[in-house]
Amino acid sequence: MGADTQDCRTGVLVEAGFQEIEFWYPVLRLREAGSAVIVLGPRNDAQVESQLGYPVIPDATFDAGGEWAGLIVPGGAMAGRLAGHAAVLRLLTEAAEAGAVLGAIAEGVVVLAKAGLLKGRRVACPSSLEMTVHAGGGEPSSDGLAAEDGLITARSADELPDFYRAFAAALSAMPVRRAAA
Repeated sequence: MGADTQDCRTGVLVEAGFQEIEFWYPVLRLREAGSAVIVLGPRNDAQVESQLGYPVIPDATFDAGGEWAGLIVPGGAMAGRLAGHAAVLRLLTEAAEAGAVLGAIAEGVVVLAKAGLLKGRRVACPSSLEMTVHAGGGEPSSDGLAAEDGLITARSADELPDFYRAFAAALSAMPVRRAAA
Protein backbone atom coordinates (compact mmCIF):
# COMPACT_ATOMS: atom_id res chain seq x y z
CA MET A 1 0.00 0.00 0.00
CA GLY A 2 1.14 3.50 -0.68
CA ALA A 3 1.74 6.15 1.93
CA ASP A 4 -1.63 7.72 1.09
CA THR A 5 -3.48 4.76 2.61
CA GLN A 6 -1.53 4.40 5.82
CA ASP A 7 -3.81 4.41 8.82
CA CYS A 8 -6.79 3.22 6.76
CA ARG A 9 -9.38 1.68 9.05
CA THR A 10 -9.83 -1.91 7.94
CA GLY A 11 -11.97 -4.45 9.76
CA VAL A 12 -11.35 -8.19 9.75
CA LEU A 13 -14.29 -10.26 10.94
CA VAL A 14 -13.82 -13.20 13.28
CA GLU A 15 -16.09 -15.78 14.86
CA ALA A 16 -15.53 -19.20 16.43
CA GLY A 17 -14.08 -21.57 13.84
CA PHE A 18 -12.09 -19.02 11.80
CA GLN A 19 -9.38 -20.38 9.50
CA GLU A 20 -6.06 -19.30 11.04
CA ILE A 21 -3.96 -18.35 8.01
CA GLU A 22 -6.90 -16.72 6.20
CA PHE A 23 -7.37 -14.51 9.26
CA TRP A 24 -3.79 -13.76 10.33
CA TYR A 25 -2.20 -13.26 6.89
CA PRO A 26 -4.26 -10.17 5.95
CA VAL A 27 -4.25 -8.84 9.53
CA LEU A 28 -0.45 -8.93 9.78
CA ARG A 29 0.24 -7.74 6.23
CA LEU A 30 -2.14 -4.78 6.57
CA ARG A 31 -0.68 -3.81 9.94
CA GLU A 32 2.82 -4.07 8.46
CA ALA A 33 1.70 -1.64 5.74
CA GLY A 34 0.44 0.87 8.30
CA SER A 35 -3.30 0.20 8.25
CA ALA A 36 -5.29 0.43 11.45
CA VAL A 37 -6.70 -3.10 11.55
CA ILE A 38 -9.66 -3.65 13.83
CA VAL A 39 -10.60 -7.25 14.61
CA LEU A 40 -14.40 -7.41 14.76
CA GLY A 41 -16.14 -10.19 16.67
CA PRO A 42 -19.37 -11.02 18.47
CA ARG A 43 -17.94 -9.64 21.74
CA ASN A 44 -14.83 -7.58 22.41
CA ASP A 45 -14.23 -8.95 25.89
CA ALA A 46 -14.06 -12.68 25.20
CA GLN A 47 -11.67 -14.73 23.13
CA VAL A 48 -12.78 -16.47 19.96
CA GLU A 49 -11.13 -19.75 19.00
CA SER A 50 -9.98 -20.76 15.54
CA GLN A 51 -10.64 -24.10 13.86
CA LEU A 52 -7.55 -25.45 15.62
CA GLY A 53 -8.31 -23.79 18.95
CA TYR A 54 -6.00 -20.76 18.71
CA PRO A 55 -7.59 -17.74 20.41
CA VAL A 56 -7.96 -14.13 19.40
CA ILE A 57 -9.70 -11.35 21.33
CA PRO A 58 -11.64 -8.97 19.07
CA ASP A 59 -10.98 -5.25 19.34
CA ALA A 60 -14.62 -4.31 18.76
CA THR A 61 -18.00 -5.86 18.09
CA PHE A 62 -19.75 -6.32 14.75
CA ASP A 63 -21.89 -3.28 15.45
CA ALA A 64 -18.86 -0.96 15.76
CA GLY A 65 -19.72 2.27 14.05
CA GLY A 66 -17.72 4.59 11.89
CA GLU A 67 -16.32 4.56 8.40
CA TRP A 68 -14.45 1.57 7.03
CA ALA A 69 -11.94 1.70 4.21
CA GLY A 70 -12.25 -2.06 3.91
CA LEU A 71 -13.66 -5.19 5.48
CA ILE A 72 -12.34 -8.73 5.13
CA VAL A 73 -14.27 -11.95 5.76
CA PRO A 74 -11.83 -14.86 6.19
CA GLY A 75 -12.99 -18.42 5.63
CA GLY A 76 -13.41 -21.40 7.84
CA ALA A 77 -16.23 -23.03 9.73
CA MET A 78 -17.20 -19.59 11.06
CA ALA A 79 -18.80 -18.48 7.77
CA GLY A 80 -22.21 -19.94 8.59
CA ARG A 81 -22.18 -18.35 12.03
CA LEU A 82 -21.15 -14.97 10.61
CA ALA A 83 -23.91 -15.16 8.00
CA GLY A 84 -26.39 -15.59 10.85
CA HIS A 85 -25.44 -12.33 12.60
CA ALA A 86 -27.76 -9.49 11.57
CA ALA A 87 -25.09 -7.00 12.73
CA VAL A 88 -22.52 -8.56 10.35
CA LEU A 89 -24.87 -8.34 7.37
CA ARG A 90 -25.74 -4.73 8.25
CA LEU A 91 -22.04 -3.84 8.69
CA LEU A 92 -21.10 -5.30 5.30
CA THR A 93 -24.07 -3.74 3.51
CA GLU A 94 -23.47 -0.28 4.97
CA ALA A 95 -19.74 -0.46 4.22
CA ALA A 96 -20.43 -1.52 0.62
CA GLU A 97 -22.91 1.33 0.17
CA ALA A 98 -20.27 3.75 1.49
CA GLY A 99 -17.71 2.47 -1.05
CA ALA A 100 -15.51 0.34 1.23
CA VAL A 101 -13.36 -2.39 -0.30
CA LEU A 102 -14.77 -5.81 0.56
CA GLY A 103 -12.72 -8.98 0.64
CA ALA A 104 -13.64 -12.60 1.22
CA ILE A 105 -11.49 -15.70 1.31
CA ALA A 106 -12.88 -19.18 0.57
CA GLU A 107 -16.00 -19.76 2.73
CA GLY A 108 -16.13 -16.03 3.49
CA VAL A 109 -18.08 -15.56 0.23
CA VAL A 110 -21.06 -17.25 1.96
CA VAL A 111 -21.38 -14.19 4.21
CA LEU A 112 -21.23 -11.76 1.27
CA ALA A 113 -23.86 -13.85 -0.55
CA LYS A 114 -26.15 -13.74 2.51
CA ALA A 115 -25.69 -9.94 2.64
CA GLY A 116 -26.75 -9.69 -1.01
CA LEU A 117 -23.41 -8.27 -2.12
CA LEU A 118 -22.54 -10.67 -4.95
CA LYS A 119 -25.23 -9.71 -7.48
CA GLY A 120 -23.73 -9.42 -10.95
CA ARG A 121 -20.20 -9.91 -9.64
CA ARG A 122 -17.47 -12.36 -10.62
CA VAL A 123 -16.50 -14.31 -7.48
CA ALA A 124 -13.58 -16.66 -6.81
CA CYS A 125 -14.70 -19.47 -4.51
CA PRO A 126 -14.16 -23.14 -3.76
CA SER A 127 -16.08 -25.36 -6.21
CA SER A 128 -18.25 -26.53 -3.29
CA LEU A 129 -19.65 -22.98 -2.99
CA GLU A 130 -20.45 -22.30 -6.64
CA MET A 131 -24.18 -22.93 -6.07
CA THR A 132 -24.15 -20.52 -3.11
CA VAL A 133 -22.50 -17.86 -5.26
CA HIS A 134 -25.09 -18.44 -8.02
CA ALA A 135 -27.92 -18.25 -5.47
CA GLY A 136 -26.45 -14.94 -4.25
CA GLY A 137 -26.53 -13.57 -7.79
CA GLY A 138 -22.80 -13.88 -8.45
CA GLU A 139 -20.85 -15.61 -11.19
CA PRO A 140 -18.37 -18.17 -9.87
CA SER A 141 -14.89 -17.75 -11.33
CA SER A 142 -12.58 -20.65 -12.08
CA ASP A 143 -9.64 -18.37 -11.28
CA GLY A 144 -8.07 -18.38 -7.84
CA LEU A 145 -8.68 -14.64 -7.45
CA ALA A 146 -11.40 -12.28 -8.62
CA ALA A 147 -10.84 -8.55 -8.15
CA GLU A 148 -13.17 -5.96 -9.58
CA ASP A 149 -14.88 -2.79 -8.45
CA GLY A 150 -13.89 -2.99 -4.80
CA LEU A 151 -14.73 -6.68 -4.34
CA ILE A 152 -11.75 -8.99 -3.85
CA THR A 153 -12.37 -12.73 -3.47
CA ALA A 154 -9.97 -15.65 -3.21
CA ARG A 155 -10.74 -19.34 -3.72
CA SER A 156 -8.44 -20.55 -0.91
CA ALA A 157 -5.48 -19.75 1.33
CA ASP A 158 -3.22 -20.59 -1.62
CA GLU A 159 -4.20 -17.23 -3.15
CA LEU A 160 -3.46 -15.11 -0.06
CA PRO A 161 -0.44 -13.26 -1.53
CA ASP A 162 -2.47 -12.28 -4.61
CA PHE A 163 -5.49 -11.50 -2.45
CA TYR A 164 -3.46 -9.18 -0.24
CA ARG A 165 -1.90 -7.36 -3.21
CA ALA A 166 -5.29 -6.86 -4.87
CA PHE A 167 -6.92 -5.73 -1.61
CA ALA A 168 -4.08 -3.30 -0.88
CA ALA A 169 -4.22 -1.92 -4.43
CA ALA A 170 -7.98 -1.37 -4.11
CA LEU A 171 -7.46 0.45 -0.80
CA SER A 172 -4.76 2.61 -2.39
CA ALA A 173 -7.10 3.57 -5.22
CA MET A 174 -9.84 4.90 -2.96
CA PRO A 175 -10.12 8.12 -0.96
CA VAL A 176 -8.34 7.74 2.37
CA ARG A 177 -10.48 7.01 5.41
CA ARG A 178 -8.33 7.62 8.43
CA ALA A 179 -8.70 5.67 11.62
CA ALA A 180 -10.61 7.37 14.38
CA ALA A 181 -8.29 9.07 16.85
